[in-house]
Amino acid sequence: MTESVDRRIDILTGIPGDERYFAFYQHSNQFRDDWIGLGGSVKLNNRLYAGFSMFAAIKSLEYTNSLDIEAYSLNDSIFVNDEYVPYYIAGYENSEYLKFNDYRLTLKGGLLYKTETFNIGMSLTVPSIGGIYSDGKRVTRKEKQSNITMPGSGDPVPDYVIVDYKEKKDIQVSYKTPFSIAAGFTYYFPDRKRTLYTSVEFFSKTDPYRMAEAEESPDIGSGSGPDDVLYSEWLTYASGARPVFNVALGYSWTLKKDLLLMGGFRTDFNSKKNLDYKQYTGYNKVQSINVDLYHITCGFSWNILGQDIITGLQYSLGRNKNQRQIANLSDPVEYNTTENLALQGDRNYNMISLYNSISIYFGASFNFGDKKDP
Repeated sequence: MTESVDRRIDILTGIPGDERYFAFYQHSNQFRDDWIGLGGSVKLNNRLYAGFSMFAAIKSLEYTNSLDIEAYSLNDSIFVNDEYVPYYIAGYENSEYLKFNDYRLTLKGGLLYKTETFNIGMSLTVPSIGGIYSDGKRVTRKEKQSNITMPGSGDPVPDYVIVDYKEKKDIQVSYKTPFSIAAGFTYYFPDRKRTLYTSVEFFSKTDPYRMAEAEESPDIGSGSGPDDVLYSEWLTYASGARPVFNVALGYSWTLKKDLLLMGGFRTDFNSKKNLDYKQYTGYNKVQSINVDLYHITCGFSWNILGQDIITGLQYSLGRNKNQRQIANLSDPVEYNTTENLALQGDRNYNMISLYNSISIYFGASFNFGDKKDP
C-alpha cells in the first residue's frame, strides 16, 4: 500500500503564506506460513479411525511501514522570529522494518467415524512449540522531528531523532499460534453423485506477548523526544490474538465419469481485530487492516489417463469500517498536542478498509502402479 499527499496549505504558523505540504506513506506486510508434516493413522474398528500428525511450521514475516512528511516555504528566503533564514523545512519521519523466519513444531490428532451415508470427525491442534530455531532476523525503527513550533505560542518544539537497528543473534523471536478444535461432517446423497461437506473450527485466544525483541543501544536517541516513548522497548513488537470461530460449507457433484464439479464457502475472521493488548498497549505492533474475509470457491476435478487434475477459482472479499486512521493527512496541523505528532491531524475512527481478490488454483495428483482386484 502506497499513498502520497501533495498540497499547498498554510501549515507552519511561524511562516507567512502557504507552504508545500508533502507526505508519503508506504506499507508492506508479507507473511508466509509453510508446513512440513509427517502423520499416520490406525483403524480402531470397522467404522472408527484415529490419526496423529507432527508438523514443522516455518513462520516468515517481512514488514515495512514508513511515513515521511515535509513542509517548506515556496519562497527562496523567509524571516523566522525576525531573523533572515535562507532555507527552512519542517519534517517528521517514522519508519520501521521487521524481518524473521521462526521455526516451530505443531502437533495434531483426530478421530474419524465412517458409515455408508456419512462421515463425522474431529481434530485437535495444540499451540505451537517455539524456541527451536530462527534466522533472517532484522529490526530497525526510526522517528525524527525537526523545526516544529507549538500552536498558539509559537515556541519551538524540541527537535529529536530516535533510531536503532539490530540483527541476527541480537533479536529474540517467538511467533505463537493458538490451540484449536475442529469438527467436520460429510453426507453422501443416495445417488452417490453428490456430496455435502460442513466443518467448524474454534481458535483459542493468545494472550498478548513480545513477538520480537532486542536490547536497545545506549545512544538510541538524541534531543527531547515525546514523553510517551518507550525507549527501553523501542525494538519490541507485541502480538496476540482474539478467539475466533470459523465455518465452511462445501458441495461436490459428479457431472459425468471422471468429471467432478466442486464449490464452497468459508469464513476467515481476523483474530487481531479490536484486540486488547493490555499491558502491551503502548508497544509497537505490526500494522494491518484487520478485515474479516469471506471466501467463495468453485472448480473442477478431472481424471485424465488415471491422473487427477484440479482447477478452480476463489473470490475473497471483506470490509471493515470505523477503524482508527493510520495517519490523518487530510486535516494536518503543525503540531498535534493530543497525540504529540507533527504535521498530522487527530486520528479518527472513520477509516474504511476494503478487500477483494481473485485466486486461481491448479493441482495435480500423479498415481503410479496398477490397481488390481483381489
